[in-house]
Amino acid sequence: MSPEPREFDSRDPIATSIAFSSEMDAKFISQFETDRREPAPSPRIGVYGTVLFDLDRTLVDAERTEDRALRDTWDALVRKATGADYATFQLRFAQDDALLRNRFLRGEIELDHMRTARFAFLAEVPKARIDPAEVARHYESRLGANATLYTDAFPALERLHRSSKYRMGLVSNGIASVQRTKLDVTDISRFFDAITVSGDPAFRKPGPRLLHQALRSISGSPEGALYIGDSLERDGRCAQAAGVDFCWVNRGAGPGDGTPFVAEVRSLDELFTRVAL
Repeated sequence: MSPEPREFDSRDPIATSIAFSSEMDAKFISQFETDRREPAPSPRIGVYGTVLFDLDRTLVDAERTEDRALRDTWDALVRKATGADYATFQLRFAQDDALLRNRFLRGEIELDHMRTARFAFLAEVPKARIDPAEVARHYESRLGANATLYTDAFPALERLHRSSKYRMGLVSNGIASVQRTKLDVTDISRFFDAITVSGDPAFRKPGPRLLHQALRSISGSPEGALYIGDSLERDGRCAQAAGVDFCWVNRGAGPGDGTPFVAEVRSLDELFTRVAL
């Protein structure tokens, strides 16, 4: 049985309750089946006491952040050792990262293996003498340090926080140390009453356990909560499984796939008109 996420000291000034799960201890659990209902015609205006956010691609511009981190890693450790140009390095990394990430999500490999193996191709470069584990550590450190918010993220969080109407939480898949650094760098931790992050397959979205843990840590109920995220597959189905209303932040992803949501917004500015928060 997978351990419950560890509760951090509730006296921490940046949040009332912060929970991070173990990143490597758990076994993979089966993905649940979902029905493919049509989106509800309108949000349940005025019923939310808890508002929960996803992090990457909802608040943090992950594409820009990841590109900066990868470019920094190439410049610091790869360029001189291999002679490879950045475009070649980026393409090979993207290919291996996608394959390994899918294997991890299927439960075929552990997170710790994926983190290093996506740079294993560098060890194949003749006479380069590059340690993939060192490259992985550098990349992850730069992922946190280069975290960049979408321009609509900070104002939306600040407005919700100032209203004092809502308990606010953050729910994210990912490497806990990296996600925590992103929150520190972007200075948004202070807006949340609970932060729940997991790289553990047993807690990862689209399963409901991570969302339920976040609700428990701020005494919220599924019926009075709204989860805001960018991914119908992960965030939307997580909300559906947890019995929580979902607001889809569609930053150009195209049409929906049938996963239910109560509202679709193109930017977080629209939360205050489409969902009436």
